[in-house]
Amino acid sequence: MIRVVGQARCAGAVVESDPWLELKISWLPRPADQPLYLRLSGSGGGQVELKFEGETGRLLQAVIIDTPPLLDLDKEERPIAQPDMSVPVVDLSIWGSKENADVSTPARSIVEMVADLSYSKSERIKVLRLSEAEVSDYCGCQNAWVGVSRHGELATIAALDVSHGA
Repeated sequence: MIRVVGQARCAGAVVESDPWLELKISWLPRPADQPLYLRLSGSGGGQVELKFEGETGRLLQAVIIDTPPLLDLDKEERPIAQPDMSVPVVDLSIWGSKENADVSTPARSIVEMVADLSYSKSERIKVLRLSEAEVSDYCGCQNAWVGVSRHGELATIAALDVSHGA
Protein backbone atom coordinates (compact mmCIF):
# COMPACT_ATOMS: atom_id res chain seq x y z
CA MET A 1 0.00 0.00 0.00
CA ILE A 2 1.21 3.46 -0.90
CA ARG A 3 0.04 5.64 1.98
CA VAL A 4 -0.91 9.26 1.30
CA VAL A 5 -0.12 11.58 4.21
CA GLY A 6 -1.08 14.95 2.73
CA GLN A 7 -1.17 17.20 -0.30
CA ALA A 8 1.23 19.73 -1.82
CA ARG A 9 0.62 22.61 -4.17
CA CYS A 10 1.12 21.95 -7.86
CA ALA A 11 2.04 24.55 -10.52
CA GLY A 12 0.91 22.41 -13.45
CA ALA A 13 0.83 18.97 -15.01
CA VAL A 14 2.20 17.72 -18.33
CA VAL A 15 0.46 14.68 -19.83
CA GLU A 16 2.24 12.80 -22.61
CA SER A 17 1.33 9.79 -24.71
CA ASP A 18 2.72 8.29 -27.91
CA PRO A 19 2.79 4.90 -29.69
CA TRP A 20 5.56 3.62 -27.37
CA LEU A 21 4.49 5.25 -24.13
CA GLU A 22 0.87 4.78 -23.08
CA LEU A 23 0.92 7.47 -20.39
CA LYS A 24 3.41 9.77 -18.71
CA ILE A 25 2.32 12.50 -16.29
CA SER A 26 4.77 15.00 -14.81
CA TRP A 27 3.71 17.40 -12.07
CA LEU A 28 5.35 20.80 -11.71
CA PRO A 29 7.52 22.23 -10.34
CA ARG A 30 10.32 19.75 -10.92
CA PRO A 31 12.82 19.62 -8.06
CA ALA A 32 16.56 19.95 -8.59
CA ASP A 33 17.37 16.95 -6.37
CA GLN A 34 17.37 13.29 -7.39
CA PRO A 35 13.87 11.77 -6.96
CA LEU A 36 12.92 8.59 -5.15
CA TYR A 37 11.66 5.81 -7.44
CA LEU A 38 8.85 3.37 -6.82
CA ARG A 39 8.65 0.62 -9.43
CA LEU A 40 5.40 -1.28 -9.38
CA SER A 41 4.99 -4.63 -11.11
CA GLY A 42 1.42 -5.74 -11.60
CA SER A 43 0.38 -9.04 -10.08
CA GLY A 44 -1.43 -9.70 -13.37
CA GLY A 45 1.06 -7.89 -15.62
CA GLY A 46 2.17 -4.37 -16.34
CA GLN A 47 4.83 -2.12 -14.91
CA VAL A 48 4.65 1.45 -13.63
CA GLU A 49 7.31 3.82 -12.35
CA LEU A 50 6.42 6.56 -9.89
CA LYS A 51 8.82 9.32 -8.84
CA PHE A 52 8.59 11.25 -5.59
CA GLU A 53 10.42 14.21 -4.11
CA GLY A 54 12.92 12.86 -1.56
CA GLU A 55 12.42 15.53 1.09
CA THR A 56 8.64 15.77 1.07
CA GLY A 57 7.18 12.69 -0.63
CA ARG A 58 5.39 14.86 -3.23
CA LEU A 59 4.36 12.91 -6.35
CA LEU A 60 6.48 14.10 -9.30
CA GLN A 61 5.83 11.69 -12.14
CA ALA A 62 3.94 8.57 -13.17
CA VAL A 63 5.01 6.52 -16.19
CA ILE A 64 3.37 3.40 -17.56
CA ILE A 65 6.33 1.35 -18.77
CA ASP A 66 4.36 -1.77 -19.68
CA THR A 67 0.58 -1.37 -19.91
CA PRO A 68 -1.28 -3.24 -17.14
CA PRO A 69 -4.29 -5.42 -18.00
CA LEU A 70 -7.09 -3.40 -19.60
CA LEU A 71 -10.28 -3.33 -17.54
CA ASP A 72 -13.49 -1.34 -17.82
CA LEU A 73 -13.57 -0.49 -14.12
CA ASP A 74 -13.49 3.26 -14.53
CA LYS A 75 -16.30 4.10 -16.93
CA GLU A 76 -17.63 6.54 -14.34
CA GLU A 77 -14.26 8.30 -13.88
CA ARG A 78 -14.55 11.96 -14.88
CA PRO A 79 -12.17 14.89 -14.81
CA ILE A 80 -12.31 17.04 -11.70
CA ALA A 81 -14.45 20.07 -12.56
CA GLN A 82 -12.41 22.46 -10.40
CA PRO A 83 -8.91 20.99 -9.83
CA ASP A 84 -7.48 22.16 -6.50
CA MET A 85 -3.97 22.38 -8.02
CA SER A 86 -2.48 19.82 -5.66
CA VAL A 87 -0.73 16.45 -5.75
CA PRO A 88 -0.48 13.79 -3.07
CA VAL A 89 2.38 13.52 -0.60
CA VAL A 90 3.22 9.94 0.37
CA ASP A 91 4.76 8.33 3.42
CA LEU A 92 8.48 7.92 2.72
CA SER A 93 8.95 5.04 5.16
CA ILE A 94 8.89 2.44 2.34
CA TRP A 95 12.33 3.75 1.27
CA GLY A 96 13.65 3.20 4.80
CA SER A 97 15.82 5.81 6.49
CA LYS A 98 19.40 6.27 7.48
CA GLU A 99 20.60 8.88 9.89
CA ASN A 100 23.28 11.29 8.64
CA ALA A 101 24.28 13.72 11.37
CA ASP A 102 21.22 15.95 11.84
CA VAL A 103 19.33 14.86 8.72
CA SER A 104 17.23 11.73 8.09
CA THR A 105 17.57 10.57 4.50
CA PRO A 106 16.04 7.60 2.63
CA ALA A 107 18.12 4.42 2.85
CA ARG A 108 17.34 3.51 -0.77
CA SER A 109 16.50 5.58 -3.84
CA ILE A 110 14.64 2.76 -5.61
CA VAL A 111 11.95 0.51 -4.16
CA GLU A 112 10.20 -2.28 -6.06
CA MET A 113 6.78 -3.60 -5.11
CA VAL A 114 4.02 -5.80 -6.53
CA ALA A 115 0.60 -4.17 -6.86
CA ASP A 116 -2.85 -4.93 -8.29
CA LEU A 117 -2.33 -2.78 -11.39
CA SER A 118 -5.01 -2.30 -14.02
CA TYR A 119 -5.70 0.24 -16.70
CA SER A 120 -8.73 1.60 -18.46
CA LYS A 121 -9.31 4.23 -21.05
CA SER A 122 -12.21 5.84 -22.78
CA GLU A 123 -12.27 8.26 -25.67
CA ARG A 124 -11.12 11.07 -23.35
CA ILE A 125 -9.76 9.62 -20.12
CA LYS A 126 -6.95 7.26 -19.15
CA VAL A 127 -7.03 5.71 -15.67
CA LEU A 128 -4.23 3.76 -14.01
CA ARG A 129 -5.39 1.80 -10.96
CA LEU A 130 -2.68 1.09 -8.39
CA SER A 131 -4.91 -0.96 -6.11
CA GLU A 132 -8.42 -2.34 -5.86
CA ALA A 133 -9.32 0.23 -3.17
CA GLU A 134 -12.34 2.42 -3.85
CA VAL A 135 -11.56 6.10 -4.36
CA SER A 136 -13.13 8.46 -1.86
CA ASP A 137 -11.21 11.70 -2.50
CA TYR A 138 -9.31 13.36 -5.33
CA CYS A 139 -6.60 15.94 -5.72
CA GLY A 140 -5.97 17.38 -9.13
CA CYS A 141 -3.73 19.61 -11.13
CA GLN A 142 -4.90 20.83 -14.54
CA ASN A 143 -5.62 17.78 -16.74
CA ALA A 144 -4.39 15.11 -14.27
CA TRP A 145 -5.84 13.90 -10.96
CA VAL A 146 -5.11 11.32 -8.31
CA GLY A 147 -7.62 9.23 -6.36
CA VAL A 148 -7.11 8.33 -2.71
CA SER A 149 -9.07 5.69 -0.78
CA ARG A 150 -10.82 6.41 2.51
CA HIS A 151 -7.96 4.53 4.22
CA GLY A 152 -5.39 6.92 2.71
CA GLU A 153 -4.16 4.59 -0.04
CA LEU A 154 -2.99 5.96 -3.40
CA ALA A 155 -5.58 4.25 -5.60
CA THR A 156 -5.75 5.83 -9.07
CA ILE A 157 -3.89 8.21 -11.35
CA ALA A 158 -5.90 9.61 -14.23
CA ALA A 159 -5.57 12.13 -17.04
CA LEU A 160 -7.33 13.52 -20.03
CA ASP A 161 -6.13 11.60 -23.09
CA VAL A 162 -3.98 14.11 -24.98
CA SER A 163 -3.58 11.72 -27.94
CA HIS A 164 -7.21 12.49 -28.89
CA GLY A 165 -6.84 16.26 -28.72
CA ALA A 166 -8.65 16.54 -25.40
